[in-house]
Amino acid sequence: LTYGTDLNGVQTGYFVYDVWDPRFGLGPESHHVLENFTEVDIFCGAQLVLTNGKVGLLGGDITVNGESINQGVADVTEFDPADDSLVRVGEMWRPRWYASSTTLPNGEVLIQGGDGGRDRPEVRTVNGDFRLLTGANTFNINWFYPRNFVARGGKVFGMAWRRMYRIDPAGSGSLEDLGMFPGGNMGPSSTAVMFAPGRILQVGGGNDINNASTAASIIDIRGATPWVTPLAPMARRRHWGN
Repeated sequence: LTYGTDLNGVQTGYFVYDVWDPRFGLGPESHHVLENFTEVDIFCGAQLVLTNGKVGLLGGDITVNGESINQGVADVTEFDPADDSLVRVGEMWRPRWYASSTTLPNGEVLIQGGDGGRDRPEVRTVNGDFRLLTGANTFNINWFYPRNFVARGGKVFGMAWRRMYRIDPAGSGSLEDLGMFPGGNMGPSSTAVMFAPGRILQVGGGNDINNASTAASIIDIRGATPWVTPLAPMARRRHWGN
């Protein structure tokens, strides 16, 4: 499932989306472009595969005169790969553009950040309702795609720009400040992956959009406080790597 432009390549997820079926190879016959009937611009929503096999698309953009204007919406849509349907199913408590979504051990989903939703995260329950975490004030945490990972005990470790934190998504939620990340490999254009339980590889990004960082670190979140260990640098500078 891909989306983000119209048929002419103009930024928007309002009109169409594309489905690739790998059973039919890599050519044009393996793709089919479908219309978006939801009236929701899903550009830059926070997407993930739900435990029911559908794709949840949380938030997105506002479209004016056929183009996205980089401003959050609260709409929630779901894509079903069984029939290629895209359906609007409700709204979140906050509009969100470039938020992050994280599946929790109990099947719920934590949604944090995004333009318009900086002040509070929220949880999508297993039945599709949303619960605002009024006890977790994230206003002072950067809203642009925070990096979140499930830690021991079901809490969520996160890093946004340089700030490290821990969110308890239970009930009304709570937030714990874990200090500042010491390296230059940070920011929304950096890349992070949990490669083993409790151990995160954090690379690239940085302050300078024209001169990305080569730095790499391991963040160990198995203890009460995160432990950051620098690694040898990468061979290439990278913004927005995968």
